[in-house]
Amino acid sequence: MYMKKKSIQRMLSFVSATLAVSIISPMFGYQVLADPSVFPIMTDSSSAVNYSTVLGRAVDYGIVSASFVQRDHMETTFATKTYNRTKNTNTDVDLTETGTAQFIVGELQKPLVFGNITSHENGQSVQFVKNFNIETTKDYAGSTALQDQYFIKQDNAGDAKFYYSLKDQNTINSNIDSMIKHVKDESKDLNDRAKDPNYKLHLPSFYNSSTHTLDLMDPSFENTVVYIDIADSTDLLNAIGQTGQLKTGQNSQGHRGTEERGLQAAERDPQLRPQTVLCRV
Repeated sequence: MYMKKKSIQRMLSFVSATLAVSIISPMFGYQVLADPSVFPIMTDSSSAVNYSTVLGRAVDYGIVSASFVQRDHMETTFATKTYNRTKNTNTDVDLTETGTAQFIVGELQKPLVFGNITSHENGQSVQFVKNFNIETTKDYAGSTALQDQYFIKQDNAGDAKFYYSLKDQNTINSNIDSMIKHVKDESKDLNDRAKDPNYKLHLPSFYNSSTHTLDLMDPSFENTVVYIDIADSTDLLNAIGQTGQLKTGQNSQGHRGTEERGLQAAERDPQLRPQTVLCRV
């Protein structure tokens, strides 16, 4: 799904057996632990392992699937071998950081209907989507008549420009299979890391279940990937699932910051750098 960044973007992505949570940890003040033995022996750089590297090309799409049935209104982009829908509804793509909405559709069992492409920013209507790039077959976009028949423009979708890339069905299927395989392979690697005692975080040393605080404020965690085996703490799993419950740090005055507060602090200070926290579930 395309979302316009508000300086800092949060992402919660279920990847096979791995839950990846990108958290900006504000540096309110370091808490340096005296015992270095509780830190992971080995680490990965957050620039080398993050949601973008895990998703690969799939990062451009809100949904990647072999088949997809739209059952209600939605606001996302997608890549699928076969598309269908059960209701007379449309798809809005009103927020995108790039100005371009990308779709891959192999077979259309029903026409794809596009709706609103604007959103409100500071009380004004802003057109974020300028272009649609649609990869499909000549059966659905080989002529202007076919494009109008299978890719219907409602509301203000017609204000954008539509570009069609014609591929055969086998090529489209191969491209989607490649994206799915990449995510599965990356997920396996993340899962293995989270089970590896050399990489996994020693949770009792960094997570306080009574306050739901995951303390990764030590400078050794800067720009690193933190691997957590969620089986070590069901409380942490529950805290991740509740909006605003998980706290990601504590300053030197003892004031705890929720994830939302941390994001606000990061927006004020561009020097704050992200940590990627990967939890095996």
